[in-house]
Amino acid sequence: MVYSVDKNYGYNKPSNIVGDFFKNKFFKKSSTESFESKITEFYDELIKISDNLGLGKNISIDTVYDGSYPEKVFTINVPFHIDRKEKYSLLDQIINDMVIFSKENNMFDFYKDTYILIK
Repeated sequence: MVYSVDKNYGYNKPSNIVGDFFKNKFFKKSSTESFESKITEFYDELIKISDNLGLGKNISIDTVYDGSYPEKVFTINVPFHIDRKEKYSLLDQIINDMVIFSKENNMFDFYKDTYILIK
């Protein structure tokens, strides 16, 4: 179960994580808009890289809280079987490309709280 941060009571209640994040009172409107645009940029780049590697464009996004900071989980849903060794190789390529993209676009703070999975 994932918990949201409540200013008065700490970690005490389950929530709709994705919906609550954008309504979260800890973030000002401008930072939320910035966060949304970073997710969109990152997601678009991840789709390009995934598609170029032949994995397709089916990528889901989840946001979970670890303390008061949201962590993004991007899951690439592959419709065919990939053996474990190839999966790690592809994931390594994707991560390297996304690190370069993040550094070039001043998104490294965003990237360090991000997880990429291949299913």
